[in-house]
Amino acid sequence: MINQDYLSELIKNRIKDVSSSCLVTTSRVWLEVGDLMSKDVATISPEQSMLSAAKVMATDSISSLVVVDNGTVAGIITETDFLKKVVATGRDAEHVKVSEVMSCPVVTVTPDTNVFDASGTAEEKRVKRLPVLDRGHLVGIVTRTDLVRVLTSYGMWREISEIMSRDAATIYKQASAAEAAGVMSARGISGIVVMGTEGVAGILTERDFLKRVVAAGRDPASVKVEEVMSYPVVTVPSYYSVFSSSRIMEKMHIRRLIVEDNKRLVGVVTQTDIFRAVEGRLQQEEEDNFKLLETSDVCIYTLDLDGNVTYINPAFMRMLGVEDRAELVGQVFLPERFWYNPQDRFGFLKQLKKGMVEIKDLTLRTARGKRIDVTVFSSFTKNIHGRLNGSQGVLHDVTDKKEIVTLKETERALRASEERYRRITEAVTDYIFTVRFEQGRPIETIHGAASFAVTGYTSEELTMDPSLWFNMVYPEDWELVREQTSQCISGQEIRPIEHRIVRKDGSIRWVRRTLVRNCDAAGRLVSYEGMLQDVTELKLAEQVQMQLLSELEQATGELADFAYIASHDLKAPLRGISSLAGWLSTDYAEKLDEQGKENIKMLLSRVKRMYNLIDGVLQYTRISRTKEKKTAVDLNGLVAEEIANISPPGNVEVTIEDALPVVTCRREGIRQVFGGLLSNAVKYMDKPQGKVTVGWGEEEEGWKFSVTDNGCGIEKKHFGKIFKMFQTLSPRDKVEGIGVGLTIAKKIVESWGGRIWVESKPGEGSTFYFTLPKEERHAKARSSLAGVVG
Repeated sequence: MINQDYLSELIKNRIKDVSSSCLVTTSRVWLEVGDLMSKDVATISPEQSMLSAAKVMATDSISSLVVVDNGTVAGIITETDFLKKVVATGRDAEHVKVSEVMSCPVVTVTPDTNVFDASGTAEEKRVKRLPVLDRGHLVGIVTRTDLVRVLTSYGMWREISEIMSRDAATIYKQASAAEAAGVMSARGISGIVVMGTEGVAGILTERDFLKRVVAAGRDPASVKVEEVMSYPVVTVPSYYSVFSSSRIMEKMHIRRLIVEDNKRLVGVVTQTDIFRAVEGRLQQEEEDNFKLLETSDVCIYTLDLDGNVTYINPAFMRMLGVEDRAELVGQVFLPERFWYNPQDRFGFLKQLKKGMVEIKDLTLRTARGKRIDVTVFSSFTKNIHGRLNGSQGVLHDVTDKKEIVTLKETERALRASEERYRRITEAVTDYIFTVRFEQGRPIETIHGAASFAVTGYTSEELTMDPSLWFNMVYPEDWELVREQTSQCISGQEIRPIEHRIVRKDGSIRWVRRTLVRNCDAAGRLVSYEGMLQDVTELKLAEQVQMQLLSELEQATGELADFAYIASHDLKAPLRGISSLAGWLSTDYAEKLDEQGKENIKMLLSRVKRMYNLIDGVLQYTRISRTKEKKTAVDLNGLVAEEIANISPPGNVEVTIEDALPVVTCRREGIRQVFGGLLSNAVKYMDKPQGKVTVGWGEEEEGWKFSVTDNGCGIEKKHFGKIFKMFQTLSPRDKVEGIGVGLTIAKKIVESWGGRIWVESKPGEGSTFYFTLPKEERHAKARSSLAGVVG
């Protein structure tokens, strides 16, 4: 499970880069459910008893079980279900099936759902747990505890007195557990404060009922509250912040805190209270941000990685004379009818892939055919992990300004444009500045308000001392900054640079500097905009990452060397044992009875199995050690050789559907893959007339190969197991196998960027698929990536 400190640092570092990490249509970049979900999900069958469920939950200290029927999520069992549907109703948990009590249908989310949307779903559906499904398969679970942990990392500093429940439910410690269950069920609460003669004595929760009453098989009516309550209780004063209270709950692994002032009970704050407060505040902030966008006079849009429009605001629609968002949203940026020259559309979309901030002039056409001139400011956006997820931009209608020919009026137009853009970027912490030119010489530098956050100097200080900015540049980086500025002024291609600055407090920080030229109608330089982004934390993270990768690579190499040497050296004594056993069976054949001969035979069998296991380990370690080069391999001859090596018995027919292609790969690797799959198909054949077929096809991603048999088949629950080291589905004394072939095949396939999987039904046979990416597709991918990065 992801921890609080990591979450806080991840969110803090990414939110710093608002302009490149956050869409303008949201105020934050969000973690996804897949980042924080628990992958080890406890499950139970619907036919099992509630007593069995209670024991599992009590033993593992978990608050829920996902009910799975034939691989499908059928429901969920929680502590609340026990309290309301078993304890409060007086039913015997041993004779109640899970299917009678479970909550269904189950509210689920996918791994790519962001935590803000997941929290909204949890609040709307009034659930505390969300199973995570990926293409219908259960891959994890996220709880309200997880969501609270993440949401509070985005900032929540209200006092708990504002959100706590003041009408705290209480019960005397001498009352019965059944009475307490009745009160909790009637009020719909998951915990009740236990009072004694001197004040708060403890707290009784659903988990206490589950572990100390239901799972223990005790009668709630005959058990006193003080026997099963939790104590001592964790208390906080009412002035504690929501964030601090949430951290205490997480550290103590509890879901509620008793609030006391001067040892007097004043309320109870629960995880639910914190969840709703945090979710409500963040929701309000998102709504406020969206409202600003909807009412802004600036034309705003966002695109996905394919250039499809994901958002436009009303100002954008008014500019183009569009009444329905559906005319633009979901389509590639502006259909051809909105372009004065359709060829410009192609060039603009191509430039969107350059990966740096850019200002560009476009000529468009409104829905009624009116020509308009616009200036667009576009930048890439990233998610919280730093991966590109689209682009964003603002458009300014400069039609009237195009008709102004004097330099002074052009400057006035640029100032107006800068002011409009400032409204959108006023919340951005990156330092933005503008250098204005007149007759080819810089005459003024305008510093953004965020200069203080990046440099420690206010915009006023920088304006008063024009040399201050360049003096902040780290001496060793002066030439780099001079060269970029010179390229900008001379009209050359300008690439972002990274350099160091010395802040006012003397600390050294890394910044990313991006420059964009602005020219008048005659092509003369009027000004250039610059943006400084503090990337110090990113630099440090890259250094740590490189060090960790280096250590990991060294450790992996040492482990592979150890496995190789150890496996190799173990073969010698095994050969000795095998030889000695052979001598005994030969030299003492007349002295050994049938049991002795059988024992010698079993010993030789075990030695052979151990030898094969060691040989399997050697094969596995060779995969990462091999230096074999890629060559053109004719699979027809290679597969035919493997079929001959396997020597299928007479009742098994192995065929190739169509002539196999010539592929570029490592010959030994592809031989091992086909050999392992064909060998398994023949080895586990249980039909009197066995059929094994090799097939292939060509897909967009590359080659796709298959090995199909009509054998015994494999149950779906074993699909993952068969690809693990030393895992076999048949007893080793029944079928000779060590469970390494598929593991080796999987490692080889994944090492070349492909994937391997199986489709099978018991009794009907199996089909193993694997893919092999094409070399030319790799080259195209690298070229495309280079274009984006550059």
